Amino acid sequence: FNLFKYAIAASIALLFGVFTFNQFTNPTYSDFANYDAISLTVRGVNDDLLQTAEDAFNNKDFAKAEDAFRNLIELDNDNAELKLYRAISNIELNNFEIADGLLEDLKEGKSAYKYKGMWYLALSKLKQKKDAACLEILKTIPEDADDYKQAQKLIKKLD
Repeated sequence: FNLFKYAIAASIALLFGVFTFNQFTNPTYSDFANYDAISLTVRGVNDDLLQTAEDAFNNKDFAKAEDAFRNLIELDNDNAELKLYRAISNIELNNFEIADGLLEDLKEGKSAYKYKGMWYLALSKLKQKKDAACLEILKTIPEDADDYKQAQKLIKKLD
């Protein structure tokens, strides 16, 4: 019977500790940077550079992916999707100047990746420990954006 009391007390203490730890820890980039595997190649089109970029990104070889995306953007400078994935690769490599420049372009543009660019720009600032800049960007993400709920969650953790 005493063992049962101690087990209950230990469980309550553990739950309290986990709750407290989660409430007071600062959010990190890795907590929110969740991206799926990408698919850039189109059926019937066999572009080796696109395949290299896709494989490198999906295998988290961000240095190789960045190089491939840079070369692809030289061929198609208006491709917002390639700019987004190059920016993410550069965030992962801590090349924030390149990443932030690409994401600012997406944020100011009119592509379908505008709000995704805003989200990753905020995450870039978070990784750089620029919480005020991160918050400022997060607050501009509109409700109809895919990452709105995640942005609100991050805002709550940063406030």
